[in-house]
Amino acid sequence: MTLDRPQGDWSPFSDRVTFETAEQLFAKEQMSAMGIDTLMDLWRASFIQSDATNGGAPFVNHKDLYNTIDSISLGVVDWKSFTLSYSDVLPERGDPPSWMEDRFDVWYRDPHLVAKNMLSNTDFADNFDYLPFQEFDADGEQIWENFMSGTWAWTQAVCVFALLTLLAG
Repeated sequence: MTLDRPQGDWSPFSDRVTFETAEQLFAKEQMSAMGIDTLMDLWRASFIQSDATNGGAPFVNHKDLYNTIDSISLGVVDWKSFTLSYSDVLPERGDPPSWMEDRFDVWYRDPHLVAKNMLSNTDFADNFDYLPFQEFDADGEQIWENFMSGTWAWTQAVCVFALLTLLAG
């Protein structure tokens, strides 16, 4: 699902630089929240130091970056949650480990809907490996690039192929 937007519309990001900054920090570098905050502070300081009247860091801090990313409306899948706690017998001697008495909130998005949205998004058409593959360098060493180049994905495809071959007789 691709939105028809006018050229130059980077919403919910303010412009292309802001979008590409978010993509670099969040998706590619997977920078920590503290690292994002430090970078935004340095970015703002560089504009103040150079007496720039226009400009500044594209985000105030990591929360501003995360909130902007979360406001993307394409393929929204609502968050769900449940609480988890240990419910078996506690040890009779000594104090039980704290995790046995704690409650844990688990937040998630429906993986089926997330995958469905990803696969139906034409923006990924040329950037998504749908089939397992094996790739080797000039020395014959396997290149491990992503999930679909991994052993598990390859093994699953080979097992399914063998089963289908066996069933076909």
